[in-house]
Amino acid sequence: MMNRMTIKNEVEFSGIGIHTGELVKVRLVPEMEPVKEAPTGVIFVREGVAIPAHITFVSSSRRCVVLSNGGVSVGTVEHLLAALWAFGITDVRIYVEGPEIPIGEGNAMHWVKLLSEAGVRELPYERSLIRIKEPIEVGDEQKGIYAMAEPCDRLCVHYTFKHERPFIGTQSFFGYDLRGLFVNEIAPARTFGFIEEVEELRRAGLGKGGSLDNCLIVFADGYSAPLKFENELVRHKVLDLLGDTVLLGRELIARIEVCMGGHDLHLQLMKRIWKRVIRDEG
Repeated sequence: MMNRMTIKNEVEFSGIGIHTGELVKVRLVPEMEPVKEAPTGVIFVREGVAIPAHITFVSSSRRCVVLSNGGVSVGTVEHLLAALWAFGITDVRIYVEGPEIPIGEGNAMHWVKLLSEAGVRELPYERSLIRIKEPIEVGDEQKGIYAMAEPCDRLCVHYTFKHERPFIGTQSFFGYDLRGLFVNEIAPARTFGFIEEVEELRRAGLGKGGSLDNCLIVFADGYSAPLKFENELVRHKVLDLLGDTVLLGRELIARIEVCMGGHDLHLQLMKRIWKRVIRDEG
């Protein structure tokens, strides 16, 4: 897929925001043809304000990714962005009536269904790439919390998640053909949270829309529901990471390795990559 892509048909989805608890409507609109100027990428639009899906517009990465422009924000964008990446969609306008993107069942399957209905259409523009030429690392490998990118012929991911609870232990996932794996192996993996974090989230004004229908809760002795995969937790981390790579505004070609990551660490890596791009392009 060397050319840029948009969706064929306008589609919409309504649902609850996991953090605000508000009902939100999202409408995806294709890049129209003929294109008079080069496409502008993935753009969220809320209250008439355009908010580009780019690392330079990230205002928060606490529990979810929030994008802001001129005081207007939209949060929890990562699962939708991951699905757009999986379908190869580089250009679309996303009109949002509410403060965050609906959570659905806590994974990306509702977006897979919606984008399948929308279809994809090629645009007469070559997609921009970022190729990693030398290793880039953030975090602290000695402490086992790090993220790194190194040269590869495509975007592939090796992710490790560890926890002291014996039934979690160490979970790992490696994906080389991530687009091929996405629908069946990554998109179904659900958002998860530890029971001891629930009250902390509520005190912070987050998690108001969270429920057993859209979040996998990790208790002291097990999970709130049967796992879809033995390593479902780390697969959801991969889902989040794929969404976070979209914030570069270009297709990332690299092998990414992450241990004990989250949005903060992912975005540290994306920012470092972006600075390298700016430096190299002068």
